[in-house]
Amino acid sequence: MPEHISLRFFTRYEISQAAIFITYGNKNLLIDPGQRNLQNGKEALIADFNVPSIDYLLITHYHGDHANLLDPILNNRYFHGKILCHKATAEILRAYNAKVRIKPGTFIDLDYGQTFPLDDRANITLFNSGHVLGSAMLYLQINDKRLLISGDMGAQYLPLVQPPDKKLPTEPLDLLIIDGKNANHVRNWDLQKNPYGEILYQKLAECFLYDEGNVLMYVPMIQIPPLIYCLNYIFHTPEYHDFHTKIERVFIDPEKSVVKPLLEIFKRYHDLLDQNEREYIPYWSNCFHFKKLEFANPKIETRTRSLFITANHDQFAEWFEELRTSEKNDVLLLYQKITHVLKGKINLIDEKCKIRFKRMPFLHLHPDQKELKHWYKSLQQHIPIKKVLFYHYDNKKEGNEIHKAFKPHLSESIYLAHDYQNKNFLIQAN
Repeated sequence: MPEHISLRFFTRYEISQAAIFITYGNKNLLIDPGQRNLQNGKEALIADFNVPSIDYLLITHYHGDHANLLDPILNNRYFHGKILCHKATAEILRAYNAKVRIKPGTFIDLDYGQTFPLDDRANITLFNSGHVLGSAMLYLQINDKRLLISGDMGAQYLPLVQPPDKKLPTEPLDLLIIDGKNANHVRNWDLQKNPYGEILYQKLAECFLYDEGNVLMYVPMIQIPPLIYCLNYIFHTPEYHDFHTKIERVFIDPEKSVVKPLLEIFKRYHDLLDQNEREYIPYWSNCFHFKKLEFANPKIETRTRSLFITANHDQFAEWFEELRTSEKNDVLLLYQKITHVLKGKINLIDEKCKIRFKRMPFLHLHPDQKELKHWYKSLQQHIPIKKVLFYHYDNKKEGNEIHKAFKPHLSESIYLAHDYQNKNFLIQAN
């Protein structure tokens, strides 16, 4: 008799997490374990996932809300499963976990379009989701059932990676699972008209064109390679020549020896970057080595008119303390809030602090409501879809509003409330 396929959703609103546990027969697949969730000093979700039972850990991409639990899972002596993801994602995850002893053969690195047999009943194929380097949709065939899990999709006109794959298998889908993060809004600016290189230029120009000071940036580690692509665009655009003369040096703090390996990975997978966006951000082979770029950790007082970039909270606080008393200096935060970045040293913002704060968005985006709906409708035109599960990272009120927009097309939705939930869904056998 054919087996049922069981899906359990582990969702936490406050850490933007929605992991999926799929069971068929005696096999267990865990998709995107997500962030670390400590309760009483223990990894709560690790216990929920039942690490010894995991046969395959499937990672759609390397972002923390999808893959941060990989570290404790790898360190768990009871984990004997395999980790399966795109080869670029695998390299990035290995760079992040360089100090963890990983058994040979633990990672299974796949290309887009490559099919891998999980066992004699199931296989998986990865397709580009267009979100970040190596991000993937998961196409699962289990017995006679077909599932497509979107993972995080890419936004339209995102000028860094290639757009999502349009050529997918045309056999009917028994289940489509859509990750609707940020689908509760419609973006009011167009990346095609305002590429990230120009957005960054405008932010830096506000700082450097009128002052002789420095700019300190806090940038999450994984955002540094695309940030340098944007800086490359700025320093190779002739019309910004006056601005070029304002910046003496760009210093990147090579924290934890991870930054340089990440840059090498981005260079190696150059073919995954969007060829159509070269007019905005030229992906040249020397893009990480424009003349003013230095991988060093200098004392700020030795420089003026310099850009200091770090992903290290302690280093940021040290530089911040040296800069904070001058009105000429600025802090530019990539999406993060200063309270999060300074953490226990927030008292540095006192009556002596004259530094100015600016923010800009992450160098990747999720599709807004309009873009996600367009992607779904275009998919629906080519592939018969029997059932759809749609989940997101907002409260029920906003979830209901999203559901109204998609209602003509959705058979069932999964909402993520503020409290921990464990939702179950069963695909019936024929």
